[in-house]
Amino acid sequence: MSSPEIGIPNYLGIALAVGFLAVLLAAIVLAARQIRHIRSSRLKWILLTGVQLLLLAALLTAVELIVPSEHVMRLRLREAGAIMALIPVAIGALGLLLVMVGILSTARGGSERKRPPRERPPSDPESNMELVRSIMYSSLHGMITLRAIRDASESIVDFEIDLVNPAAQEIIGKPASIMSGARALEMLPCLAESGLLGHGITVVETKLPFRKEIPLTSANQERWYQFVVVRHLDGLVATFADITDRKQAEEKLRLAARHDALTGLPNRAMFLERLGQAIHRSQHIPEYHFAVLFLDFDRFKLVNDSLGHDIGDKLLISIADRISANIRAVDLQTQQSTSHLPARLGGDEFVILLDGIRETNNVVIVGERLQEALAPPHHIAGHQITATASIGIVTSEGKYTRAEDVVRDADIAMYHAKGAGKARQVVFDADMHAAVMEQATLEQELRDAVERRVFIVEYQPIVSLKSGRIAGFEALIRWPHGQRGMLLPISFLSFAEELGLIVEMGDSVLRTACGALRKWMDQTGNSDLFVSVNLSRRELMDPHLTSRLERIISETGVKPGSVHLEISESICMNCPNEADPVLRSVKDLGLVLVMDDFGTGHSSFGSLDKFPFDIVKIDQCIGSRDRQWRQFVAITKAMVELVHSLDMPVVAEGIETQEQVNMLQKVDCDFGQGWLFSRAVSEQQAGQLLLSNKRWMSAA
Repeated sequence: MSSPEIGIPNYLGIALAVGFLAVLLAAIVLAARQIRHIRSSRLKWILLTGVQLLLLAALLTAVELIVPSEHVMRLRLREAGAIMALIPVAIGALGLLLVMVGILSTARGGSERKRPPRERPPSDPESNMELVRSIMYSSLHGMITLRAIRDASESIVDFEIDLVNPAAQEIIGKPASIMSGARALEMLPCLAESGLLGHGITVVETKLPFRKEIPLTSANQERWYQFVVVRHLDGLVATFADITDRKQAEEKLRLAARHDALTGLPNRAMFLERLGQAIHRSQHIPEYHFAVLFLDFDRFKLVNDSLGHDIGDKLLISIADRISANIRAVDLQTQQSTSHLPARLGGDEFVILLDGIRETNNVVIVGERLQEALAPPHHIAGHQITATASIGIVTSEGKYTRAEDVVRDADIAMYHAKGAGKARQVVFDADMHAAVMEQATLEQELRDAVERRVFIVEYQPIVSLKSGRIAGFEALIRWPHGQRGMLLPISFLSFAEELGLIVEMGDSVLRTACGALRKWMDQTGNSDLFVSVNLSRRELMDPHLTSRLERIISETGVKPGSVHLEISESICMNCPNEADPVLRSVKDLGLVLVMDDFGTGHSSFGSLDKFPFDIVKIDQCIGSRDRQWRQFVAITKAMVELVHSLDMPVVAEGIETQEQVNMLQKVDCDFGQGWLFSRAVSEQQAGQLLLSNKRWMSAA
């Protein structure tokens, strides 16, 4: 069978189908490329839907072209009629429409994003000046516009004043009618004096702004202004604000930071700064000398405690005035244009820097004159107050490098002056510093010793002068020092009390002594033994004293009556109102109170019946070799009889000879203690003395 002939209409249909297919494929490729750049989900959906329709139309068109005419699929499509033949065209057209809509929307959005900003029209100099004028006349700060005046070489030699706002007219004190058009140097000479003209030229040349704070004097009054200068056209715009109030506040703060608020004198910071400068000069100028006087006023605390801190403050102001006046007098007498500096360090401590003195030997004379100026009483609020000063002196001969070291050594010298009797002056020497360093070392060693509990307790027998046998022991603390050997209480107890370590040390001694007494009683069966322990002033004033005593006695198991507490008479007389209730509370616990060092105080006889003591201990100085024997016997007899008249036994300490024992027995003294009987011994040796039941032949 021969194949049917293909007519012209068939060729035309195939061509149209191929063209339609090509259009579809091109639209698909374009849409696929555009989808990558789309962020809007709505546009993406439109393009994707259009692409899908285009693919479907392309598929149907391909079937029409590729599948043979005798194929069943193609036959079926033909049977569907002409309407079915138009379906690929309709689908393709709809897909093309969606793709075109998506592409056009995307292109319009991109063009909007890429549209360049509208260019501003070039600025008009006239409108620019109007803007500057508007800003100037509305500003509260002074503003001036200036135009550069150039010479033949185009170098700026001056500025012409252009605009002046009302605030600037008020500050300068001249109207704009006079200043406008005038040369800046003629109208405002302060520009050249302050260097602002040169800075203005630099601003024009570099286009960099400039800021400066300068003082200007107008109508004999100095005020501070902050200048800000920026370039404008071929000139400047200068803005200046009055900052005088701020500067004055800053100056007040600066003075407050460097001066004492009460007296107005320089404070420690300013003094150390000036002293550091003096030290530097002394290192580089051999003929330059300086000296420092450190003043501390004697018994100033008594003024505060008795008359109140308000009177104390007024006294400090009066003292500061006298010091300042005396320093000015020194300058007049020496006819030197020096700048001696008095300062207050704090409290009642003052220092004086004698700056640029001719000879350091004259410093002592200055100190003496200062003492004379301070000696007359101060009349304050109806009170007549005498305030003398102890003065420590340091000179530049010490070759110092630090200001703090000078003040430290002057302080050391001042304490030596105070210790020498107050109201005097002492010049520092190297031995003083060595002594202070030794004391500092001792302090650290003492703290370590308390922490490590290295102290030991020794016991000196107290012998009955009637039986000749040991009645008890006095517990004495010892410090076995690694380098200094065995130290006695006199070398460290006062220091321990000053450092606040004495309470802990006293507790340890009392606990150890009570424990030893308990052992001796058990060893000998003698329940009448007692142990005597010294009590310092700080221990006596400790608010927890009674509770500590009660706890120690309870823990060691000794009878309260076998524990004797020795309190120096001077302690009680220095604070009678505080001591009396404490002593009575201790006595209520059952402990025995012993007045120690009786006879050394000026109120000894009156204190016997004022405080609740049970035993009196006569100080060892009654046996002084300076007295004749008859005087010694008479004084001792009178003291023993006085104490006995109050029904109290007497202990005489410091016994060294048999002659003393015989005399004490004749005047009926009850107990004796001293090297004649025994030095202080260890706890074990004391127990052996008790077990030996020794009866000293010296006892009657």
